[in-house]
Amino acid sequence: MNGTGAILLLLLAFSCSEAQNFTQNALNNIANGLKVKWTVRTNTKEMERFEAEVTLENGASTEILSYGPWKMYFFCIFMIEPDLLGNRGNKGAELVGQGIKVTHVQGSFFYFEPTESFIPLPPGGMRKIILKVRFWSVARTDNMLNWYMVYPGLKPVVIASTKGEDLAFVSERTSPAQWKRYDFDEYNPFTAQERYDRNYVPYPNDQSELRLVPKPLSVKMDAKDNLKYLTIDPSWYISYTGALIDEVEYLRDYLHLSPDHVLPSGNRTGQKVISMHIGTVEIPKGARTVEDTSEAYSIESNFTTQRITLVGNGTTGVFYAVISLMAMMTEQFEVPELNIIDSPRFSYRGLLLDLARNFQSKEEILEMIELMSLYKLNKLHLHLSDDEGWRLEIKSLPELVQVGSQRCHDMEETKCLLPQLGSGPDNTTAGSGYLSANDYIEILEKARKHHVTVIPEIDMPGHSRAAIVSMKVSSFLTF
Repeated sequence: MNGTGAILLLLLAFSCSEAQNFTQNALNNIANGLKVKWTVRTNTKEMERFEAEVTLENGASTEILSYGPWKMYFFCIFMIEPDLLGNRGNKGAELVGQGIKVTHVQGSFFYFEPTESFIPLPPGGMRKIILKVRFWSVARTDNMLNWYMVYPGLKPVVIASTKGEDLAFVSERTSPAQWKRYDFDEYNPFTAQERYDRNYVPYPNDQSELRLVPKPLSVKMDAKDNLKYLTIDPSWYISYTGALIDEVEYLRDYLHLSPDHVLPSGNRTGQKVISMHIGTVEIPKGARTVEDTSEAYSIESNFTTQRITLVGNGTTGVFYAVISLMAMMTEQFEVPELNIIDSPRFSYRGLLLDLARNFQSKEEILEMIELMSLYKLNKLHLHLSDDEGWRLEIKSLPELVQVGSQRCHDMEETKCLLPQLGSGPDNTTAGSGYLSANDYIEILEKARKHHVTVIPEIDMPGHSRAAIVSMKVSSFLTF
């Protein structure tokens, strides 16, 4: 063996020895101390390409070694180095002169790793990685959190400086080249004054104007100086006819009335009565409303008789009358004397929740249904599957949620899907989770009582990666 070969063997042995001594504590130390900063240098240097800078400042007491096999995983919604990686699959490409190789794994998922020319980054040292990225980035929210470090045989660790939805590791845009998409882009960020002027709404001169959202078709009430109020206290009754028990109970709970103050006969006479029934609501001529007026309602509150009458063309109309009555009450349960006629201007008043990409719990969905009803929204579109996740239990296909509802650092995807969209290396973030069959039944029941139609969406045949990976795992385990 010549001298050169002996030296190479000695260096290899030294590197292997150091690699074997690299511990979980050392990886934790690097991840907790490393300060990452993402900065858009310019959007205007090239068309449909922007230049980004990743600054690594080693605030740990452990050196970031020149040899592998450490990797730094991160997320970007734009293609990194599209001219190098665009047609290379996940083979990766070396960034010339930077000692770093970047690899596109899948979707928004990438990683950096050192090449032979990477110079060790000692404690207190700083390194900049320059990247060319597809399109442009004019908002800090283009970036994803939870970058993390990986070393073979050790548990992946999130880089602390990239945690948090405040995206503190992403630099502010402070120059035109950072907030414009190209040289001839006329956009500039609004100043505080410009934003105020654009959103300014004159305060109404009539302070007695009833302000409900959405605004009713017709409101008749006296001016502020002459306005009278009815005060609802525990001595009031609710009288109703028809199948309105859910709507009645909703109002009774809000008013804290005793159950024996609810009368289904509908013939309660005298004062201090809220009467609820299905009837006919006459829509004002020329009113802008939908042809189907089954959700129309009217409210009449009379100070002299001390009675409030809620009428709906259907049960949904009565429910919306209850919502408007609650919304106009003061904290002391005072209701102004007035007449309201209302009917929807749009038949579809919807909200989309994308549970596939970022899961929301059953409790959050139930709360959202309550909030929707306060604004008379009537359609809840639940996006339950996509490439990034499957969110609904199907008991005959348990692997859909066993694998497809979880994201974690499993590059073989036998336990979970690959991380995406800032979900990090484990299944403790919004990247993971699912609704059980019982959860979904509870959501449907809550929606029914609040007159919200749930529209479940299973995205296929496109965007079915979560389902495909899950079923592949199932086939492997079965056969």
